[in-house]
Amino acid sequence: MLALSEFGGYSLRIPKHSACKNVYGYKKFKSRQALTDGFSRLMKDTIVPSAKKGYSATVYTQLSDIEEETNGLITYDRKKIKMNASVVQKWNEILKNAL
Repeated sequence: MLALSEFGGYSLRIPKHSACKNVYGYKKFKSRQALTDGFSRLMKDTIVPSAKKGYSATVYTQLSDIEEETNGLITYDRKKIKMNASVVQKWNEILKNAL
């Protein structure tokens, strides 16, 4: 059994919903749409094909922003979802069926 214990870490800082001014992440995006598109490319090109090769679990990093990092799915204050939720849900279904 293999698990991908961390993937993603894509960053989008949303003004007035962040605890920091610096942006940290493996890739940085400037809009919700760009972040969602980047996530979709990652899922399509890397994560789903890897799951088909034997992964039994994956963990996206991270659920919400923290003080020093803006790479969560949700802002630090938990008021904004950073990606298009229906797109994330679609990819979760595709991934679930691939595992």
